[in-house]
Amino acid sequence: MKLFQLFATFAASVDAQLTCWSCSIQNERSEIVIGNETSEVYQTPEEVASLCVQNGTSIECMSNEQNCYVTEHRDDHGNLLLLDLGCKAPDVCANLIEGNFRGEDPDINLCRGQQRSSKCFDCCDSADCNLDTASDLIAEFPTPEE
Repeated sequence: MKLFQLFATFAASVDAQLTCWSCSIQNERSEIVIGNETSEVYQTPEEVASLCVQNGTSIECMSNEQNCYVTEHRDDHGNLLLLDLGCKAPDVCANLIEGNFRGEDPDINLCRGQQRSSKCFDCCDSADCNLDTASDLIAEFPTPEE
């Protein structure tokens, strides 16, 4: 009987595996030539996030990956270049988030907002919570006005 209870507890824990939204969307930049001038046009952060929702999927995380993560890469003008979502281990998430803002000197911070190139991380620990976290992160650092 105890063996059955142990198996039932194990089976319930396997069923309770965390799910996270997973996508990796790169901004599709376009070059526009007007006369002798060439400029790049970027998809808006909202368009990139929409592609993540349309093309991504909810995945079951491995047993050691009990956090959902969001990674956002921006160029030196604040344009969103890459949005990456998935599963990570809690200790990895903690280290990445700690690197966002290491001190008062922006040169040592990974997450710089609209200053130079930037790589921001965020994590959460409930089912598919990184979809909301991605929206919050995008809203925090809007694309600069042209």
